[in-house]
Amino acid sequence: YVRRLAHIGIFSAFVLIFTFIAIGLIVYVSAEIYVRSPEEVESDYGLHVTEDDRNYNYWDTSMIPIFCATMMTLFEGNQQILNLYSEADSPSSFFAIALTCILVLTVCIAAVVGYVGYLAFGATVKSVILLNLPNEEPLSITAKCCYVLTIMGSFVLVIQPI
Repeated sequence: YVRRLAHIGIFSAFVLIFTFIAIGLIVYVSAEIYVRSPEEVESDYGLHVTEDDRNYNYWDTSMIPIFCATMMTLFEGNQQILNLYSEADSPSSFFAIALTCILVLTVCIAAVVGYVGYLAFGATVKSVILLNLPNEEPLSITAKCCYVLTIMGSFVLVIQPI
């Protein structure tokens, strides 16, 4: 295993780049679908979205458990913080800054992807937004490939011992 986390910094940077490319493409494709009428979405992308699907329900208390479960899964890879904490020059100040930045960034990204995805697909939105994206669209395929690379790369980072 790698003794020092500094040695896997380049690998981690590539994983992060793939992550942000995937997120950017997901938001872009979802926004492109949102600005089109359901008829245009069906003809351009082959996706079936109706006006009734876009009759948005802004608050549904029965969805709170699903929201909580989704937020929990967003933080599943954050055990890497312990590894970074042990390598930091001043661990006490690092932890507060890192935790705040990670929480804010993760919640903001989740809110943007969730909001744009819900606007684009409405009631037909699936639990994994990648399942809603058109299968033949090159940008969607690229987003899915980047997501696969992110998962593969983050697994390597997560299993690093402390």
